[in-house]
Amino acid sequence: RWQTIAMIAAGPITNLYCGIIALAFAYAFSTSGSTNPGLAYPFALFGLYGLIGFVVNFIPLRTGTNYSDGAKIFQLLSNGPWADFHCAVSVVTSSLVTPLRPRDYNIQTIQRAAQGISQGTTGMILRLWEFNHFLDAGRVQEALQALEDAERVLKASAVNIPAELYTVFVFGHAYAGRDAASARQWWDGMQAKKPTNFNVDYYRAESALHWIEGDLVQANTAWMKSNEIARKLPHAGEYEFDRTCCTLLREAIDATPGGQLSVAPSLAAAPEQSSQWSFLREIPSPPQPSPAVSE
Repeated sequence: RWQTIAMIAAGPITNLYCGIIALAFAYAFSTSGSTNPGLAYPFALFGLYGLIGFVVNFIPLRTGTNYSDGAKIFQLLSNGPWADFHCAVSVVTSSLVTPLRPRDYNIQTIQRAAQGISQGTTGMILRLWEFNHFLDAGRVQEALQALEDAERVLKASAVNIPAELYTVFVFGHAYAGRDAASARQWWDGMQAKKPTNFNVDYYRAESALHWIEGDLVQANTAWMKSNEIARKLPHAGEYEFDRTCCTLLREAIDATPGGQLSVAPSLAAAPEQSSQWSFLREIPSPPQPSPAVSE
């Protein structure tokens, strides 16, 4: 926690440091005998802005959904839910550049923060982190509960979220919940927002939706796109989780009669990723596609 406070405080302190140096130069240029007295004004202005930035950033303020550095430091010192939230943010974002995976999150910290932050985008995000943690740990029912909690917070808060976040709800309801109607509802909502980021999450959500609806041809097509993108992602914990989700969905599709896909070994999921998820094959498969759907 103190490392996080030091990191946040570094910004305003840098403003203070640069402001003092700039004012020192302004004073030197303004003294009699200076060869460049015209430089005193811009240095003085820069120094003044630096000092103002230092003071304003340390005042606890909230602007929309964002907080000033002073507010963040106060939240961390208060040892409340927002302190847990900031610590959770540091851990979650580190998974983009370290081997740390969602299953390694300190779930107690996230859940404490979620208990105190029960609305808005932040409340929803905390519960989606819970979903990722439980799914990566193989605790599917708890993952589904976290997803439903995130959905309730979102609907109660009436906040506007980007289209990219819809993919989590599509995949979660299709794979963890085996709920075709909810998955379709979230998919249609995402399409209404006209998504532009067709990444691994998008195609994985599309594949899961087609699978749970019984369209195995489209499910396999979308899965191949998602898996191909996932294989090219960096070697970090968050992206290993993406590859694991592709593995989980592949196993679910293969467990459906007629869902097996003949692909080159390079496109198949790594065996060591799928072995720990073998128990998921026992989860009931979705309804079989009708001949009309297959055609």
